[in-house]
Amino acid sequence: MVKWDVALMNGKVLKPESYRLMTTNRLLSNGTATGYCCGLGKKEVKGETVFWHNGEAAGFLSRTEFCPSTYSALFITVNTDSVSLDDLIEHLEPSILPADRRSPVPKIDGPEAIVVAKQLFAAFQQGKIDRTLLSSDFNAYLTADKLDLASSSFKNLGELKSVELVATHERGGMADSTLDLKFEKAEYLCELYRTPDGIVQEFLMSAK
Repeated sequence: MVKWDVALMNGKVLKPESYRLMTTNRLLSNGTATGYCCGLGKKEVKGETVFWHNGEAAGFLSRTEFCPSTYSALFITVNTDSVSLDDLIEHLEPSILPADRRSPVPKIDGPEAIVVAKQLFAAFQQGKIDRTLLSSDFNAYLTADKLDLASSSFKNLGELKSVELVATHERGGMADSTLDLKFEKAEYLCELYRTPDGIVQEFLMSAK
């Protein structure tokens, strides 16, 4: 279910116009928002928009929620229909909210995430990496063969047109930055993990 929510937010399920319709609040005749979209509930949690949907069958309850600003989602299912999920939802919801609603992001010694993402993409595309930027684990994983494979894939994307920082939050003592990378004919999400010393622990890309 979480994979479905993430795919939905990443544009892999619906066309943009259909997604906008699905996530637009329905209004009463007097203009009052109903908190209901096309099949989804809509609410504000600590200033962030969260969409949700319930499921129910004899002996079971379920609920999914997702936060577009972080591309994060949660899913709960229980084998009873005689309890409320409200307390559990309230406890779990902070995990899908942006970083400033959760644990503070550690200060990173080095350039901004956008600068580092551009630098790493260019390096991967050229097949020449400054390995002092990477952690020992990352370096061990990134063999010459893997670098060649990544270089070939990145070259196929062509020129990087723009990079936008979507969100940054704390994860395991690291700064986890989500960035949107746009190319002429494609758009990718990037996850950049850095420890406070500025060392890159992970650099992940996935097509939107």
